[in-house]
Amino acid sequence: MVEQLRKFLLFSLATAATFTVAGTAQAQEVLDAEDFPTIPEELDNVYYGPSGDYYRNTGLLGTVTWLFGPFPENNISRGAQAHIDLVEELLEVQGTVGPTIRTPNLPTPFENSLQTLPPYEPPRPTPAPAFVPPAVNPPAPAPAAAPAGPVRGLY
Repeated sequence: MVEQLRKFLLFSLATAATFTVAGTAQAQEVLDAEDFPTIPEELDNVYYGPSGDYYRNTGLLGTVTWLFGPFPENNISRGAQAHIDLVEELLEVQGTVGPTIRTPNLPTPFENSLQTLPPYEPPRPTPAPAFVPPAVNPPAPAPAAAPAGPVRGLY
């Protein structure tokens, strides 16, 4: 009898341990692309996070914090440092995500040095054509001047 009771207790203990240790299975939550901000949105959030924008800083709370702290200059410098850190992280991720893409260089006129080129020879000037003065017409005789009469309005 004691042996059966002992087996029953061991069996119940093993069954209870199995059900308490093994929790219920739950499916993973599927995340959409809309759940994550885009890179420009994240850069804006980080940049304007500590300092806020003009409209948030001009209210009553913005005025009180301007007088007693945290001061706007410190908030701006924290936002700029966070922005720099995020940009550096993005550049690091961009450089390490996949293999380096190698492309051939485009042709360029700057492949040589000026020292390797032949010396410069200026072009020879072409002789100018002989100068031919333009034909000059004799001046026409001036018409005879009419005698001047009295000036009206002066007498």
